[in-house]
Amino acid sequence: MNNNLVSRAWAAMLFLILLTVLAGPANPASAQATAPKDYTRVTEDGKYLLVMLAPDGTGQTDPALRRKYSQPGLYPNDGSTTPVWTTEWATWYQDLPDSKLYTNPDGKYMARLDAAPRLALAFYVIGIEVKRYGLNELVPNQAAQPRQTGEVGWVQKANLDTVQNRLVVDTAGDERLEFSMTTGHRLPGIGKPDSIPMVMAIVLMVVFTLPFAVIAYIGIRRQIKRQAAG
Repeated sequence: MNNNLVSRAWAAMLFLILLTVLAGPANPASAQATAPKDYTRVTEDGKYLLVMLAPDGTGQTDPALRRKYSQPGLYPNDGSTTPVWTTEWATWYQDLPDSKLYTNPDGKYMARLDAAPRLALAFYVIGIEVKRYGLNELVPNQAAQPRQTGEVGWVQKANLDTVQNRLVVDTAGDERLEFSMTTGHRLPGIGKPDSIPMVMAIVLMVVFTLPFAVIAYIGIRRQIKRQAAG
């Protein structure tokens, strides 16, 4: 009887040890990726520099960076230490090496493009996050695909329209997504105007409407001449 109890106790202990070995410690790579750290990131137009400083006493600090910049925020990328705006370190400002930053000319609005499952695209107004999209919200068909380090694989190209203040993203799936830089909300786009069907539709529209426009123009000119002659 005692032997059976001892055997069961040893079996239970071995089972717990096996579970501990298989589970292992918390994923160090994941912890390191989300840990606070000091870093800088230049915007895509090269005009601004995002400076992020981890909370004091936590994470990885860069003494040289802290000597130059006293607050985290957006700075002109010309050596200036006067910020366009300042902010506090937050989890959404974690250092994601593939991120691309887009800012409007005065730096007030910023968009962050990435390939992280929970942060594929985010919008900020003077450093405050106003809208965020996960990868599954933008490209559901590609969200499950393995991420390629060093690039935002779901994006074919992205452009900032400073006239209409919108971010235009062409996906790898040949879809065009348009977003307001001021609110981050998705805009009702017209697709890809450089696609062949769209170009053909525009050409046909011009071909069929041009004769009517010419006829109307001639008629108006004749009417004007008759009125002048009368």
